[in-house]
Amino acid sequence: MKYLNKSWIRKSSLFILSMILVSPLFAWAANAVDYSEPLENAAHQIGAIGEGYSLFSGIFPEYSLPGTNIVLDTAVAGFFGVLVTFGLAWSIGRIIKKGNE
Repeated sequence: MKYLNKSWIRKSSLFILSMILVSPLFAWAANAVDYSEPLENAAHQIGAIGEGYSLFSGIFPEYSLPGTNIVLDTAVAGFFGVLVTFGLAWSIGRIIKKGNE
């Protein structure tokens, strides 16, 4: 594993940490300009979103937690998204590593 040196890990960790710290600014900016999802807008225009019900609204419906502000909501949802993605990638890596041994 020559490509996995300490300099690469340090730079990657610094980049990820900086993106985590800056992410609330994007949430604030999206709220400031009244951003809405383009796919939802298109679905509303063609009438694809109408009456219906959902059996499960999700862990973070609309990336929000009841009673909190949008910046905190986005940060928490992003944090959990990173944890889930990292966990899946790590698990797949372990499975592949065991298969190569």
